Amino acid sequence: NTGPHPVGLALGFIDFDPNAQVVFSRLGQAMTSGDSDDYAKLIIAAPGRPVVDIEVSSNDAFAPFKIKLQGTRGTYMCDLENYKMKYIVDGENPEKPVIYDSLRDENGYPIYCSENLVSHEEEGPVGGELFSEASKRFYAMLYDTLVNGTPLKVRPEEVAMITNVIATVHAQNPTPVKFF
Repeated sequence: NTGPHPVGLALGFIDFDPNAQVVFSRLGQAMTSGDSDDYAKLIIAAPGRPVVDIEVSSNDAFAPFKIKLQGTRGTYMCDLENYKMKYIVDGENPEKPVIYDSLRDENGYPIYCSENLVSHEEEGPVGGELFSEASKRFYAMLYDTLVNGTPLKVRPEEVAMITNVIATVHAQNPTPVKFF
C-alpha cells in the first residue's frame, strides 16, 4: 500500500503523460519473511518531460525523510511532522562565463570547481496529524463530488495509469510465491 502514492506523485510531475514508460524497475525483498516486496526502484520517462526516479524502501532504519523531491530549482523534503526546502529563484544567479584555465586557490594549488549560488531556505511544520488530516480531506472531497458534482482531485484515468505502472513493474520483476 506504500508504493501507489509516490508513483502517483511522480506521474503528476510529468502531467500523467500517456507516453510515460517505466524504463527501469527493480523490486526486492530485503527484510521480509513472506513473499511481499519491501523495496522498489523505478525510473519513469516520457519525451520532453523530466525523468522521474522513485525509491520506496521499508529497510532504512535511519531514513531522514519520508519524501524527498529534487528538481532543477531546488530540493524539498519532509517527514510526518516537518518540511524543509532549499531553492534558487530565476534571475538571482546570472550566468557566468566559462573559465578555460585550471582552477587554483590563492597559493596556486589546484582546486575542485564549485559555484556559490544565491539560494533560499524554508522549513516548518507540515500541519496537523497526517493520516487523520488526509482522511478528513478525502471524505470532504468525496462528499463534494457525490452531493455537489465537484470533480474528484484524483481522476479515475490517473488511478488507472498508476495501476498500469505498478502492473508493469511487477511484470518486469516476477516474484516467486513462497506461500499459497
